[in-house]
Amino acid sequence: MNRTEQKQLLSDIISNIKELKIELKQSEPQILEAYNKINELDNIIGNIGDVDAWDVDELKTNISSAVIENSNVEGVNELIQEFNSELEEHMSELSDTRKEALEDKYMEMAIVEDIMTTLNESEEISDVYDKLDEVIDYLLEMKK
Repeated sequence: MNRTEQKQLLSDIISNIKELKIELKQSEPQILEAYNKINELDNIIGNIGDVDAWDVDELKTNISSAVIENSNVEGVNELIQEFNSELEEHMSELSDTRKEALEDKYMEMAIVEDIMTTLNESEEISDVYDKLDEVIDYLLEMKK
């Protein structure tokens, strides 16, 4: 995989992440409505007394997680895995010096993978957008 192919695949990943954000934003009104209902119910329950089984943050995380799982996040993760696989194959053919240079260039790819695989643990949908923006920033830096 030459540098042009690397840049193209990174561009494809970035494009898919942007599409994912648009997809998630389309669900945002329903998500925010659910968050508001949870907050209202939390106020009602709080007036009744201390309920041990009630966890607002967990409910919000579950809602965010469900929306993410029904999105194209898996498609983005597959593109990232494809990039890593092709890069690994390409690096196996390089000298140690060139391999080290590429490893330095793409060392944040592990961070990108970690962020993408833990998106569904986000408590608020706004956290998901922030994480996707962070991933885009990493990928744009790698494209330079």
